[in-house]
Amino acid sequence: MNNTIFLKTALVALTTSAYFGITSAAQAAIFTSKSAFLNATSGLTTVDFEGLTPPNTVASLNNSTISGVTFSDTQSFTLVLNCATFPNNFSNCNTTIPLVGPTSIASTGAASNTITATLPAGITAVGVDLLPYSLNQDYTVSISTGESETITINNDVKFIGFTSATPITSLSIFSTEGQVFDNLVYGQADVNPPPTGTPEPSAMLGLLAISGIGLSQLKRRKGK
Repeated sequence: MNNTIFLKTALVALTTSAYFGITSAAQAAIFTSKSAFLNATSGLTTVDFEGLTPPNTVASLNNSTISGVTFSDTQSFTLVLNCATFPNNFSNCNTTIPLVGPTSIASTGAASNTITATLPAGITAVGVDLLPYSLNQDYTVSISTGESETITINNDVKFIGFTSATPITSLSIFSTEGQVFDNLVYGQADVNPPPTGTPEPSAMLGLLAISGIGLSQLKRRKGK
């Protein structure tokens, strides 16, 4: 392949990759929009902790397997709480159940605790709803392939999800305060997920400018 054809091909690839948001296949994508995550995945299973314990009771989640996911934590203090008529005894029920419903959540009051969800084999997509244990609380969520995301919760629910071209074996949740979470979802990343949106006009102009500069350089070299 001569230099002219090679450079033209490289410019087209650069412009196309930037336009469609293509990243390296080895890099996991991180989602903070649950709807975008759902649009980029399929075959999902949701662990919602419902029906595991009667109303007004709690049960240990540590080393428990639910819907194929095994939960563990560094302080062996993660619980499933049924908040059906529990708000007076567990104050977080008042602020969390209205966000995710209907009755049950997973929680721990242990500070600086890491909760790990070990996934079934062959999973390439995973996400979780994070809930407030305290105001302005930071959560860090990471997966076995090395990617992580830190997000702040303030009396609301925040979602973090990941998709990867390689299997994800686990998801971990860390906070220096207690943790509350629900609706852990896992499945498969779509091979060709739908576009996440149209690039801004200014971005497209920049891409066209890059392409134009490269082509003008080709013309100059060809004319010499």
